[in-house]
Amino acid sequence: AKAQYINVDTSLTADQLVQKFIGLQNASCIAVENVKVSGQNFGNKKIRYDYFYKNGSGFELEEGIVLSTGKVSLAPGPNNNLQSEYYTNWDGDIDLVEMLMTAGMNTDNVLNATSMEFDFTSYQSDVISFDYMFLSEEYRSSNCYYSDVFAFLIKKADDTEYYRNIALVPGTNIPVTSTTISGVDCEGQDGHPEYFGSYNGTNTPTNFNGQTKVLKAIANVEKGVKYHIKLVIADHGDRNGIYDSAVFLKSGSFTGNIDLGNDRTLASSNPLCADE
Repeated sequence: AKAQYINVDTSLTADQLVQKFIGLQNASCIAVENVKVSGQNFGNKKIRYDYFYKNGSGFELEEGIVLSTGKVSLAPGPNNNLQSEYYTNWDGDIDLVEMLMTAGMNTDNVLNATSMEFDFTSYQSDVISFDYMFLSEEYRSSNCYYSDVFAFLIKKADDTEYYRNIALVPGTNIPVTSTTISGVDCEGQDGHPEYFGSYNGTNTPTNFNGQTKVLKAIANVEKGVKYHIKLVIADHGDRNGIYDSAVFLKSGSFTGNIDLGNDRTLASSNPLCADE
């Protein structure tokens, strides 16, 4: 029965989490430094970030980092209780608020923020991308207001002002929230249901009411230039920080395109020959 649900590992440090997220296959292509995590510390290993494993379940991602607006220890299934953690001194995030303002979205009640940030340098690719899913207790047929939000904010490390968000509804400039990708038909809102994965019953891999499909964040970068990335999630729209959400980041998916030059084929009369 346990194999039907994801599990989480609370033993890893923030640096170890990011190294596993990058993956051994990318370690020589992407350098990482200055890892930092912010958010409420619940103590007793009930923390707001962690590492997850598919654990033989039907979850769409094999393993990776999970950032939550609640306790990650409550993320594994079954989906049989409401995750709704709140602490009065668990604040929001100013960069997330500024992103919402730039996108022309409501900035009321941004609470319970968890963030992970680090510097990275890509040596072989001018594009970086990674796969992720957004899961939430706010996915319910009656919700058209509560709108937990997250962002993947990126900028050059020496830039003191400009962040751009790459966690967007595909083909748009709209941030991903529990209402911008949703299975609910809310008047005056486009929930982009084509990217919504499912509402979850009781016997599902995680303890969340619903989830998106696997999405991809993509950013163009300059090779050899240091960038700063901030992954941040928060409760949004509700005064008490209820109905927790989490973003799941696929390990090893932080990769890009590498230019190997022109194709060498027999058909184009330029094959790669012996000793070349």
